[in-house]
Amino acid sequence: MILVILALVSVPEVLPSSVAQEVLPVTVEEWSIWVGSPAQERINDRNAAGNAMPSVVGTARPKQENPGPWGLPIAPVSVVRFLGKPIEDFDLEIRLSSGTFLSHWPPARERVDSLRWFGANLSQNPPADHPLVFLSESHPFRALRELDDSLVIEVEGRAERFLAYDAELALPIPLTLQDGPDDYTLQNLSFHSLHDLAVIVPTDGGYRIGWLDELPAEQPQSSEEPIKEDNDSDSESNAQDDSNRDPALDVFDDENGDDPESRATPPPSPVPAEADAAVRARIEQRLNQSVTLNGSARPVADVLQLIRNQTGLQTVRDDRTLADAEIDLDTTPADLTAGIRPARDVLADMLGKSGLSYRITEDGSLFLSTSERLEAASDASPAQVKGPPVTLTLSDVFTDSDPAYAEVSARELLRRLVSQGIREDRARTTLDELGDHLFRPDRLIVLAHLDRAAIDELVPLDVFPPVDRTVRVATVIISGIDPSLSDQAALLVPQLGDPSPSVREAAERELLTLGPVAIPALKTALDHQDLEIVYRAERILRQLDQPIP
Repeated sequence: MILVILALVSVPEVLPSSVAQEVLPVTVEEWSIWVGSPAQERINDRNAAGNAMPSVVGTARPKQENPGPWGLPIAPVSVVRFLGKPIEDFDLEIRLSSGTFLSHWPPARERVDSLRWFGANLSQNPPADHPLVFLSESHPFRALRELDDSLVIEVEGRAERFLAYDAELALPIPLTLQDGPDDYTLQNLSFHSLHDLAVIVPTDGGYRIGWLDELPAEQPQSSEEPIKEDNDSDSESNAQDDSNRDPALDVFDDENGDDPESRATPPPSPVPAEADAAVRARIEQRLNQSVTLNGSARPVADVLQLIRNQTGLQTVRDDRTLADAEIDLDTTPADLTAGIRPARDVLADMLGKSGLSYRITEDGSLFLSTSERLEAASDASPAQVKGPPVTLTLSDVFTDSDPAYAEVSARELLRRLVSQGIREDRARTTLDELGDHLFRPDRLIVLAHLDRAAIDELVPLDVFPPVDRTVRVATVIISGIDPSLSDQAALLVPQLGDPSPSVREAAERELLTLGPVAIPALKTALDHQDLEIVYRAERILRQLDQPIP
């Protein structure tokens, strides 16, 4: 027998300066353009936005000539460039907390939720043996190459003056817009402030615009209960305190000779809090994964284990409630037919037959309990997160040719981007490309900059060795939240029964494009006397994933 002895050596907390971690003399500057509307479940929806990448770059986004259903000719893209001194051998990784990478350039080592450019070098000019890839004369990346202050990144035989990627993000629209047309009320739907908001509205004779420096977020309330002073003389207060006593403390009563049978059964543990939108969207993607079921009869617990093995979804049982309802998942048959089905459908079918359901918790698990208890918990859950309402008054109408409009639109955005840390040459290059689309839209749009903390949560970025400075800005371009769209939906519904087939088809396309704002009008249309209107309204609702009463 060989005896191996391990010696533990303590390491000083403060390392000598000679081995201190290196900091690269480089600034990493990232500017992301993201687009979205309530009609899509995700920001940068792959089927609703164009492709910004060159033709040589593979993408999971359909290469369509026409933009998405909102008609915004703006393709989402994130561009990372490097400023400073040339360096050799560094690593950069970009991850997604919830979403999918659709494309990237230069090619990265792609993982399930990350892109890695490892062993990269930065130089002033492209290396002779690694020339830049061909770009068409009209491609906007050409303008980015002409920014001489950008260092050239060389990685695995490719060279470029920037890194670019396109990501579909499981992020809901972070604000609401109400009222109008002169004064709009905005509310933040996230836990992070939004900055540099602009509401741009086309109107007869020109455009109106309003700017807002910050849209504050709701501050989460503390769940801690105030500490109560102990007062032995107040028997009523002590009785109330006992009613809220932790059942786990009953074990000490046993040691003091109390009769366990005389005490009531402890209540079930509280229903865990529901996950936020980002976590729910990530789990929804896993629920859409297919699972393979064999033909043997299995109990529910076995099928849950099979789903865990094939999708990675974790489940937590509400044991006390299940026991009270006399439901044993280890013996209750799942009663499922063999085949390949999405995990979501398997769970709905299997749990529904047993009177069970699930809630997606904050850590991304599925909390299994009775449908009755989860429904009661949902009814008692707090309302949707909303920051304080803020009123924004729009400007007077600016004509398209009015020089003053450039001052309050493109130049104002340029000023705000520079204050966020984006170099002016970089900002001007992109605004030259997108200026007309942003400030001369054919419908109401909203611009907003995400808080830096929100960007780092959604898309973490790591560089090793660390760099001297990192700038990250995400401009979200939102359409489809014009409050007047619900009125448009009400006018389109009767056209679903128009004698002309072309009018009916056009109305159906428009209503589908309106997305969630058309749902109330479409549900009302289900009671219409015209069966053609009912049929088409029902078809649109199904495409919008709405249940049909």
